[in-house]
Amino acid sequence: MNLNKVFFIADTDFQVYFDAMTPSRVAAGGTLVNVACELAKDHELKVALISETGNDYLGQVIIDNLEKAGIDTKSIDRAPDVTTSATLIFETDKGVEVARYSTHSSHPENGLDVIWPTNINHEAAVVFGGYMAVNPRYQHNLQLLIDHASSRKSKIIYFPGFDPSRITSLPFERPKIIEYFEKSDIIITRSRDLKFFFGADNPADVFRKHLGFYDVIFVNVSDDSIVIFGPDGKTETISFDHKTGEIEALTAALKSII
Repeated sequence: MNLNKVFFIADTDFQVYFDAMTPSRVAAGGTLVNVACELAKDHELKVALISETGNDYLGQVIIDNLEKAGIDTKSIDRAPDVTTSATLIFETDKGVEVARYSTHSSHPENGLDVIWPTNINHEAAVVFGGYMAVNPRYQHNLQLLIDHASSRKSKIIYFPGFDPSRITSLPFERPKIIEYFEKSDIIITRSRDLKFFFGADNPADVFRKHLGFYDVIFVNVSDDSIVIFGPDGKTETISFDHKTGEIEALTAALKSII
């Protein structure tokens, strides 16, 4: 597509990684945020994040980390009534355990009250999804941003990024998610998303039964390949020569379509 700007609309938090019970590193967290940081390593692309943090110390740490990674942070709302969320990630013999901490009682009703980028246009892709896309606090302003980007002829890319631990009622969220399918030019899923939302393992079956009539490009990512389904019926598979981590695979998927 030869796009030169990518705007991510996604929630971020302060993540602390533990090796057993010992902190090993900290980072600005969130799947799409990590993908944005990887994509920013391609210096031919301008990458920006539209998000929200608290106007607190952890929020500033997140901003500093993003800017060091080459991310434009002008459209991150430093909301004074919001406490920046933190996530603790423990890698133990039993696997990965995640603990999230946030304060919701004082949060304003409508989040994502950001300064809109002025350069969203036909040369840009807008990537959104994850928990922010289904969180009621962000619905109003998120929809406005997506509709604005679509009216400016940006490519709209939806990454559901389903996290079953954060979706309390899939039947309740389903109409909202389907509306995002309808608004998007491109839908990107991980293989583990398919079973959760569509009840199917095979991305070709998912495209044929559920997504093909939306006239979208559908991209499914696994740890060994990327499969791209076009609205014209064409299919392309990009195989990895080694087992690939989720962030690396998603970054490669975005690069293949922008």
